[in-house]
Parts: sequence; structure tokens; C-alpha cells
Amino acid sequence: MKLIELFSMLEHAKFQNIKHVIILFLIIQSSAINSQPSDYLKARAFDCSNQIDSAIFYYSKIIEKPNTGANIFLARGKDYFHKRLYSEAIGDFKKANSLNNDIADFELAKCFAQQNDIENTIQFLKKHLSSSYKLAQVIVRLDPVFGRFEESPEWKSLWAQDWYDKYDSQVGEARFMANNKDWIGVINFVSGIVIEDTKHYELLYYRAKAYYEMGNYNTAVNEFARAIELHHRDFEYYSGRADAHIKLGNKKDALADYSAAIELAPDHFFLYLKRAETNFSLGSYEKAKDDAGFYLSLFTNDSAALYLSGRIAYATGKYFDALVFYSRLIKEYPQISKFYISRGETFEKTGMQPNALKDYNFCLSLEPKNYVAMRKRGQLFLNYEDKKDACTDFSNAMKGGDFEANNLYLDNCR
Repeated sequence: MKLIELFSMLEHAKFQNIKHVIILFLIIQSSAINSQPSDYLKARAFDCSNQIDSAIFYYSKIIEKPNTGANIFLARGKDYFHKRLYSEAIGDFKKANSLNNDIADFELAKCFAQQNDIENTIQFLKKHLSSSYKLAQVIVRLDPVFGRFEESPEWKSLWAQDWYDKYDSQVGEARFMANNKDWIGVINFVSGIVIEDTKHYELLYYRAKAYYEMGNYNTAVNEFARAIELHHRDFEYYSGRADAHIKLGNKKDALADYSAAIELAPDHFFLYLKRAETNFSLGSYEKAKDDAGFYLSLFTNDSAALYLSGRIAYATGKYFDALVFYSRLIKEYPQISKFYISRGETFEKTGMQPNALKDYNFCLSLEPKNYVAMRKRGQLFLNYEDKKDACTDFSNAMKGGDFEANNLYLDNCR
């Protein structure tokens, strides 16, 4: 970031001293020198941001190297498909299949369907439905790409065969109810099925999710644990149990489960923020900073990551770092009032009370009944020996239900 850009970013703050701006500039420059994520994670992040061309660029960088795995060809093929470059996609999917048999059969069927090639579409659908990668029936049959073939004899012949067993149908039913947020239906349905072998872990997962959504967190933890015992390679099971642990206040258990989920799925980036929040709540600020910083290296303007990074910096007494994060937030999201409160609090810590007052005023212009900002402005007025305005703010905040304002009013305004 250039110095002129920093001035622009802080245009609403109007720092009292050029020294403060220079310090902030040096902080930004040094914070940019972090360990960079891998090309794969960069590509996945671009996929998540729907920046397909950039994702293809990084997948291609990986493919230039020897021993590229099937998952990279599969991922780039999906991006080519998204761009309607079906010939390129078919090439990548066939390469993925050569490295891991049947992994891309469904994607190949979709490509050939887009080319109106029903023979190859049916061929690869049959391979897919016979493989261990078989998707749920509702996903396969209702994919709009196959709609053009639904009345054809070939399509009807394909589905005349029963590709799904009783358990597949049960999982599909549980998934359907979960997608429709019929949590009681999920619990009743799964509870009526005898959980008798290792295949039933998906049903346990959906019941665990239902218990979580209904606020029965202890039961949810136990159900997730049963699913994990039967199938310990799905990150969603660990992530779901971690979320339930958080609700129960079991933060260390949650931390272990978030870490296990990240180990299984390092490209599901929301997990890093959840782990960062958990470490932050436990006072493990450096670990929280590492995860939040990693996330920001991929999603530079994400509000949750910037806000958490500001809170971490504030908690560790790095107030100028915190000002950088809060100022970036305000530049990107100028209508969110809580960011002005956080920056105002930080300005106070750095001795820049006029800037803090300006932020509290701006917060109140966005949200006139923000009683936290009102109370904090009142405290500043009190510091300026403006007792009348301070007591007005304390009184209004107190009437709005701010308990701290009540104490300040009783101590200073009676």
C-alpha cells in the first residue's frame, strides 16, 4: 500500500499528527510480509469469490509441476465448465479419471450433455451411478443440464434400473427434510430406523444437525460423536460438533474439533475464522492472529476477519494496528455503526480524543439510538468538563437500557 492510499483510507479520521499516519503506514507494510498460502488455496479462494479466471491461473501453475493430483484437474475442469469451455473441461476430467478412476464421471456426463451428446452422457452417468462417488439421486436426476433428455428413451431406460438401495433412499429423505428445515421430521424419521452398521453415519449426522438446530446441544454433541466414530473422514461432522461445543461453552473441545476439520478440509476457509474466534475467546491471541491473518491473505476485505483482527490488536495493546483494521473496515463498509465505536475506543487509547468524538458522532448519525456510542460520547464530554452534554447522553443511554450509563449518571449527574 502506498502512503497516498493510506491517507485516502483514513480521510474520515483526520489524524491529529502526521506521525500517526506514518506509523500506520509502516505497520501495514510490515504486516504484508506474511507467509503466503499455497497456490491451491489461492485457487480455491478465487473459486469462492467467483473469480474463475484467477482460479484457473493458479490451478494451471500447479499442473505445470510434476505429480499433479486428480483433484487439481477436477477443480480446473469445473471452472472450465463454468466458463462453458466444454472441450477444455472434458480434457481435464478425463485426466482426473486417469489418475483416480471414476472421480470425474458425473462432470463428464454434464459436459457431454451440454454438447447434446446423449450417448456419452448416458455412458458416464452409468459409470457414475456404479461408482463409489455416486451422488444423491435428487442431485443427479434434477440437474438442469440433463433436462433436454428427460423424455428420451435413453434417459427413461437409464432410470428404469434401480441405482439406489434402501439406505440411499433413507439418506435422501433425511437430506430433503434437513434442506427444508424440518428438524422434528428429521429426528422422528431417523429415530425410526435401526442404526445397525457403519453405513448409517449420514443419518446420524442429519439427526445431530437437527438436534443442534433445535437447541439440544448436548444431544447434538453425542450424535456427532457417534457419526465420527463410524466415519471420521468428514470435516462437517467435526465442524458441527465444534459448533455444539461452542454453544455449551466447551471452547477447548471446540478448538480441537475445528482443528480436526481444518486438517481434513484446509480449503473450507470459514473454519479458520471459527478457530480464530475460539482462540481469541480463550486468550490465545497469537494463534487467533495467525488464522485471521491467513484468512485475510485470501479475502482481503472480509468484514468478519478485519473486525476480528482489530479486536485482537486492541486486546494485545497494539492500538495502531487496530486503527488500521478498523479504518479499512470503515472504508469498505461505511454504514456499519459498530466499526465507528471500535475505532473510537481505539482512538481514545492512543490519546486522540477528538477523533474518537468524531467517530461516536458519526455512529450516532447512522444509528441515533446506539446507546453504547451515546454513553461513550458522554464520557468524552465529561473528560472535556462538559457536564451538561455528558449528563444528557448518560440520561438518554440509561433510558435506553444501558446499565453502565446508569452508574455514570448516578455518579456524576445527581
